Amino acid sequence: MAQPTDTSAIQRLIRGARLRIRTQWALEGATTAVVVAAAAALASVFAVRVQVVSPTTGLYLLIASGLLVVAGAVLAATRPLDDELVARRIDRASNLADRLSTAIAFERVLRGNAPPAEGDDVTRDMMVAAIKDGAKAAPRANIRAATPFAPPRDWRAAILFLALSALAAGLSLPSTDHTPHLVRANPDHAPPGATVELEGQNLLEGIAAPIAALPVGSVMGAPGTAGARQPFVPTAASV
Repeated sequence: MAQPTDTSAIQRLIRGARLRIRTQWALEGATTAVVVAAAAALASVFAVRVQVVSPTTGLYLLIASGLLVVAGAVLAATRPLDDELVARRIDRASNLADRLSTAIAFERVLRGNAPPAEGDDVTRDMMVAAIKDGAKAAPRANIRAATPFAPPRDWRAAILFLALSALAAGLSLPSTDHTPHLVRANPDHAPPGATVELEGQNLLEGIAAPIAALPVGSVMGAPGTAGARQPFVPTAASV
């Protein structure tokens, strides 16, 4: 069944109010996500500092923390929002006695979602009259009063977590120094071929397995060690 009357004015109000409502929801969702993102970013910074993850991985984790805020805003803003509920919200803020929400409800009925009984022309005429009344009342609607912007509920917690995370990220953590440091050589002067003892810290850092630390059976020349493989000698060459 064709639409009985023009409700474009009401639909424009609903679109404007819906945009404002979804914007507020996005702010709410992003602010709540900031709390989680700040904690995740702080954990990423500390993971890099204590060398649990590489700086590149830490950067990816920071980017993921920022994406949490975007995801929170998108998820909050895309929640279902019914036109009739939006119209009722405008009605109550504008003292329109449910004219807009009634018009939307009757429009749905007359479009065929729940048609009246066949031949019930009186009911149909009353619905059409209510829709026209709602359209006439549309200019008096105040969507700013119906959908005011307000600070997100979690804005204090978000600022607190951001401040604490920034302060904690600026703290210096004691870390173990693995840099090799040579203290002295004993003796400090010796002829070629002499034994010199090196004293220092972390002098074997980076060496997978010092020869002196290997099992006896794995050291060349140890008794019982398997013989060396025959080396490769090119043709017409001698070793």
